[in-house]
Amino acid sequence: MRVDETIALAAIMQAVVAKLYKLIKQNLGFRLYRRALIAENKWRAARYGIGGKLIDFGKQEEVDVKVLIQELLEFVDDVVDDLDSRQELKYIDKIFEMGTGADRQIKVWEKSYDPRRLWILL
Repeated sequence: MRVDETIALAAIMQAVVAKLYKLIKQNLGFRLYRRALIAENKWRAARYGIGGKLIDFGKQEEVDVKVLIQELLEFVDDVVDDLDSRQELKYIDKIFEMGTGADRQIKVWEKSYDPRRLWILL
């Protein structure tokens, strides 16, 4: 991963924690899902990356990862300015355009089929 990608992901996690804390302080809850369902989405994310689909448990259907990420960004939007991380989260759009570190590694693999070259970033 590139530094900007790491910072953007850290900013998302920080915003999620801040949002959940805000909900708890307001005595509001959020849904809890079974571990097996979460594991399914974790596998899908690892296998297909941002080009894949995850299960939206609320809608009970598959949804594009990018759509779910946009929904997550909307969910945390009210805490982002307090965290001063709006600029860092804008980098998510660049990740959508350029792909992820995994996408870059796949390109290297497809060009060389040499596992030693997987650490080279394009």
